[in-house]
Amino acid sequence: MSVTAKVYCNSKTLGASMGATAPSGAQVTFTCDYSDGRNKEWAQATPWLDLKMSVKDADLFELGKSYTLTFDEDVPAPAVVAAPTAEAAAAPTAAPTA
Repeated sequence: MSVTAKVYCNSKTLGASMGATAPSGAQVTFTCDYSDGRNKEWAQATPWLDLKMSVKDADLFELGKSYTLTFDEDVPAPAVVAAPTAEAAAAPTAAPTA
């Protein structure tokens, strides 16, 4: 089941001023966007959300713009069984003992 939250970018601190190692990075902060009532899906009353991210590209998010944040349950990937290597396939096997 997915849950979505409509958020807007309410602050953006660029590059070196936030201690980033890359000058193009930024720290962005998001809060709920109350404009269309879409957050009623998960909020009983006034929606509340506070999200802070460090991003390596300051152009990913624009101050004052709204975004949709989607939460999906993390489903583990199935285990992958490795095929035997050529060396393992060529190795002699022990004869069965009686």
